[in-house]
Amino acid sequence: MEKHIAELLKQNQELILALQRTHGSSQKVTVQFEKFDEENENFDCFFERFQTYLDVQNIPADSRAKVFISSLSAKLYQLLKNLLAPDLPSDQNLDKLKNVLKQHLTPKPLIIPSRHKFLNRKQNEGESINSYIAELRALAINCDYDSNMLNIMLRDVFVSGLRDKAILDRLFEEDNIDLEKTLQITLAMEKACKGANDIMGQGIKAVYAGKKQMNKKSNFVSKQKKPLFCSRCTGTDHVKEKCRFISSKCNFCSKIGHIQRACFAAQKSKTKPVKQKQVSFNSKAENKNEIPVFELNSIDSGLHEQPPIMINLKIENKNCTMELDTGGAVSVMSINNFRKISKKQIQPTSVVFKTYKGDSMIPMGVRTVPFALKGRVENEIDRLEKEGIIEKVEHSEWATPVVPVA
Repeated sequence: MEKHIAELLKQNQELILALQRTHGSSQKVTVQFEKFDEENENFDCFFERFQTYLDVQNIPADSRAKVFISSLSAKLYQLLKNLLAPDLPSDQNLDKLKNVLKQHLTPKPLIIPSRHKFLNRKQNEGESINSYIAELRALAINCDYDSNMLNIMLRDVFVSGLRDKAILDRLFEEDNIDLEKTLQITLAMEKACKGANDIMGQGIKAVYAGKKQMNKKSNFVSKQKKPLFCSRCTGTDHVKEKCRFISSKCNFCSKIGHIQRACFAAQKSKTKPVKQKQVSFNSKAENKNEIPVFELNSIDSGLHEQPPIMINLKIENKNCTMELDTGGAVSVMSINNFRKISKKQIQPTSVVFKTYKGDSMIPMGVRTVPFALKGRVENEIDRLEKEGIIEKVEHSEWATPVVPVA
């Protein structure tokens, strides 16, 4: 009986050992190792992965060099073979293979250029805080800072390169905080800002949709045909070139080319006289080829509102539509419009414009008109006079009878 029990115990122990061996072999880890891809990783990262793979798979030391060779791409193996020639890669140990490739693929960079690149790295538009600090850490690897200085430099360069002013203002409230605390504050503010933008997103989209609809309506109106106007008869169904009164004689001024109701002289005779309050000489001509600029402070006018007379001019050989103003002291144009037609430099001026309320407006500069344009100006005046748009007077009531634009 005792003999039989002892035999059963022995069988149970053998069964337990067998189960343990089976269980142990079933827990063996198999790792799929990706070969070196020089477009997506550097050699140092690849070798770190390879070392981990060797440890997980328990590769024997005498086989590790051959496993390393098998993990290389055809292009990299050819490079290794060329670097070792006339020796063969299969005859070398793992350390020799690693050092040969590392010296060729990742030579140690110079410290000063590496620090220059690190110190000048700024956060890019749309770049997250985590991506930004990760890039800074990668750039700092080759800067050769000691461990204490590294965190200080990372913090300082990180803060100086931030784009968000609100985050900067918050960080400036702290006194000499470390890198970890700096990252905590910036990440929290970035997360809060993103949450607020998500909440407001629907409202902003609604505003944009409304604005887009308004723009569509505005474009529709702008694409509609502009109303016609004839300066010969004041008609609104044709242009002056096709007016049937093109050869008619005006009953008021006896000139050919328009009728009385469109006569400029007739309209002027019905208006109250213009009284000029103050016209002052505000700038001297710099040389004999320039026209001096006058400043018109204010005027009283009893003129009824009339549509502006628009004429097409060529400035710097570019078409430009401007309002005719024979009483203007100067012609004013925004700098944006001026740059569309000319790249010439404007000159500093002491001219100060006054609004009817007495407010001052200081121009960015002036372009004075050379006397070389006199002939062209006179020809244009003759044309306007013949068409009845303007009429000749002996003495102008204005500071400047005509304002040429150059």
